[in-house]
Amino acid sequence: MTYNVWFGEPYPKERMEAISRICLGEMPLVIGFQEVTPMLAPLLFPQMSDLGYKVLNQPGLNSYGVAIALHSTCTVVSSGFLEFRDSIMGRGLLWIHFRVDNVEILFSTTHLESFVPRFQGKKYDGAKEREAQVKQIETFCSKYIEKNPNLEAFILTGDLNWDDQSKKNLDKPLLSVLDKTEWKDAWLELKPGDDGYTYDAKESPMLGGYLRRRFDRCVATGTGNYSFSSAHLVGKEPLEGLIWQKQQQFGKKGKSVPVLPSDHYGLHVTLSHTNKDNED
Repeated sequence: MTYNVWFGEPYPKERMEAISRICLGEMPLVIGFQEVTPMLAPLLFPQMSDLGYKVLNQPGLNSYGVAIALHSTCTVVSSGFLEFRDSIMGRGLLWIHFRVDNVEILFSTTHLESFVPRFQGKKYDGAKEREAQVKQIETFCSKYIEKNPNLEAFILTGDLNWDDQSKKNLDKPLLSVLDKTEWKDAWLELKPGDDGYTYDAKESPMLGGYLRRRFDRCVATGTGNYSFSSAHLVGKEPLEGLIWQKQQQFGKKGKSVPVLPSDHYGLHVTLSHTNKDNED
């Protein structure tokens, strides 16, 4: 599972509780979180521990911090944080090599470079940096798999900020950039023709607007005997009884809106052995 938990200000305690309840209902083996701030970490991490997860976070959490929650049924082999060379935002890749039922998986999560309307006097779309970051991830992946031949799969998750769904795409198709090995995109494999927007300002009653993108993704390589068997979005329902007095931009009058667990939806994907029952 991957979930951008949103560094936004409204109801942090209630939203982290809601995300924990979602995780309890879904119970994935491993979860990648993004936008885990120093304020949100102490609200989210203890709840994940209570659900039976070991939590690993990047060094020095910031507004765009990433974390991984691994279920206690899994054994950690190794873990680390790869800092991106091409980032003005301190972005990187958090990864964990774990073993479950004698199967070894390399799971990772990231929050790639963001679009900034105004940076040092000009627009910063981050497209060049995102492509370089994806290339750096793929190089790391290839070298790690070469050194660890027992690995069954490398899984990349996160808020990739990837914009290849608009009329004026900022980014190339993701799988065309990941070109050193064969990669598979869970959503494209299982739901072709479904836009799969994980950020949907038009649908979300909390957001309002027009931006609709599949920013949050799960892709994998080296899967061998494994394939994606299910994928769905979570966290689409407002939290009961919570209203946010949202301030509008450009001098527009504020309005009251429902509160969702995050401004993004979570993405839950299952990877299954081709000759065995599902392994989540």
